Amino acid sequence: MKIDKLKFTLWIISAICAFLIFKTSPDETMSIFKNTSIESWFQPFSNGNTIIFSISMGFIVSMIFYLFVAWLPEKRKRDIIRKHLNKTYNDFKEKVISIFLVWCLQQIFTFGNFSHNVFN
Repeated sequence: MKIDKLKFTLWIISAICAFLIFKTSPDETMSIFKNTSIESWFQPFSNGNTIIFSISMGFIVSMIFYLFVAWLPEKRKRDIIRKHLNKTYNDFKEKVISIFLVWCLQQIFTFGNFSHNVFN
């Protein structure tokens, strides 16, 4: 499976932004992180929290918009095309095999009749 670099980068940036949203949120640290070793990771920066929170939230909202407007319709379209091409290929393969088998049978019977007539 080939990994698309752009999609991989977008998902990594989304994960970083999600972390930054929790870190720079004006709310206090979530209770599940209190008194744990990672509580210090979620302590706000000394300054600039509002701008980082806004930019991170904007990126996450943009990613959600991208998923619904661009990625999902494109994936559906690719799936429909893939199914159609697969069905067309299978139909073509069946027709070619049947034509080839009919031709082989005609050649066998023609050759059989020819050899039968020659040797009689």
